[in-house]
Amino acid sequence: MKIKLITVGKTKQSWIKEGMDEYSTRIPHYADFSYVEIKDSDMKKEAESILEKSEGMLVVLTINGKQYSSESL
Repeated sequence: MKIKLITVGKTKQSWIKEGMDEYSTRIPHYADFSYVEIKDSDMKKEAESILEKSEGMLVVLTINGKQYSSESL
């Protein structure tokens, strides 16, 4: 399994950065993991960049999104 984490813009909160660092060392034991950061810009350009860099199943996390359980994914 491949997992690619694509984020928009720089991570500003230190606790998020710490969590990303922690899980980026754990996940590779179970799956091929990579991390890509794209430039913060208007929503259309961000969406295009995400689609260009993604492959396979795409899961988008947003504050306005629908909540799923781990099992439903």
